[in-house]
Amino acid sequence: AMGTVISSNFALGGILDVNEYIASGLRFMSAKMPATVFPMASVGPTLTPVPIDQSVFLPFGMGLQVEAHHTFPITCLINEGLLTINCGQNFYIDGAVDSLGDFGPDLSGGATFPNAIRVTASALVYPADEIIIAPGYQLTRFKSTAQSGPDTISLNSFGANSGFVGVQRKAGIFALLWASNRLRGPAAGSGVTASITDYSNDYFGVRQTNDIQTIKADLYAEESGDNPIETSQAAAVSAFTRAPFFDTNPANNSLAATMQNPNFFPIVPPVRGTKVTKLVEATGNPSYNMTGVFGADHYTYLWGCYAWTPEKGQALIDRVKKSGVGMALYKSNDLIPVLKTSKKQDPQEINYSKRAYMPNKLLPASIVASDATVAK
Repeated sequence: AMGTVISSNFALGGILDVNEYIASGLRFMSAKMPATVFPMASVGPTLTPVPIDQSVFLPFGMGLQVEAHHTFPITCLINEGLLTINCGQNFYIDGAVDSLGDFGPDLSGGATFPNAIRVTASALVYPADEIIIAPGYQLTRFKSTAQSGPDTISLNSFGANSGFVGVQRKAGIFALLWASNRLRGPAAGSGVTASITDYSNDYFGVRQTNDIQTIKADLYAEESGDNPIETSQAAAVSAFTRAPFFDTNPANNSLAATMQNPNFFPIVPPVRGTKVTKLVEATGNPSYNMTGVFGADHYTYLWGCYAWTPEKGQALIDRVKKSGVGMALYKSNDLIPVLKTSKKQDPQEINYSKRAYMPNKLLPASIVASDATVAK
C-alpha cells in the first residue's frame, strides 16, 4: 500500500511476472533466472546448493503507452507509504526438473529448501521537470465459478472496484486476459486455452466464433513484433516463450503446441503504443461465453486505467500545493491544471468521457495566461 490515495491490496506472486511484462511495455525490466541453473536429478544427491535469485519489477505506471509516467500517481512521492511483501511457505518453481526428467513444479529428487528466504526491495524514482496529476493503473482479478462445456463467465462490477481512493466507477482497459491453469499457484485459472472451441462476447461486439486460433494470435503478433524471422523451430519457440504468455520451458513443446496453448486467452490483448484516449471503458456487469474443458474457477485479469473524480482531482492539486513542489519548481504555488495533450491533439476533439484518463499538467497561472501551448 503506497500513500493515502492507494488502499492496502495484495497481488498474487503468480501473476507478478505477467504484470511486470505488460506494464513495462511488453518487456521484462528485471533479471530472470534461467531454468538451466537448476540441478538435474541424474547428477546425484551430493550437489552444491544452488541459490535461487529471482527479481520482479513493479511498475507504478503503464508502459504500454508512450509516456508511462503519465500514469504515475504523484502523491506516492509526497506522502509516506508502505510496500508490503509476504513470502509464504508454499511456492512454485518453474523450470525445476522432477524425477521423471520433465519440466514442472517439482524439484529434483531429494532436493530441499533451507529456511533461508530473504526478500529485499529497492525503489526507482522517475525524475521529471513538470508536475503531472495523472490517472493510475491497477491490476484486478475477476472470479467466476466454472463448469465444463458451454459456460458464461461473469465480470461483476467491471471497472467499478479499485484500490485507489477517489476514482470514478469505471476503468479504461489496457488489457483483459482469461487465465489458463498453466499459471502456478492460486493465480491459475480453470482450464487450458487449447480446449476452448468457441467464444462470444456481447460487450465487445464479438459474435460466437469457432476461429479461436486467430484470436489467440493477437498474443503471438504482439510478442513477435520486434523479433527477426526465426530460422529454426527451436529459435521460434524461444522467441515466443520470452513472454509470460507462453510456456516458460520450450524444450518440452513443439512450436505448434506452444502457439495453440498459450497461458492466456486475449479478450483485449495488450498493445504497444496504446493511447488513453482510445481505451474501451469497463463498466456494468458484463459477461462472455466460452466452450471448453473447465474446472475450479475462471479468473479474468484486467489491467485498467482509473480516473479521479473531480473532487479528488482538486484534493490532489491542493496536496501538491501544500507539499511545496510548486514553489521548488516554479517559485509559485498558484498552480492550475491544464490538460496535457500531444501537439496533434485538440482537446475539444477528444471524447469528453475519455478526457478523464488524460493527465493534467500543473502550471503557474501566469504561464498559462501568457502561453496557451504550454501543456503540449
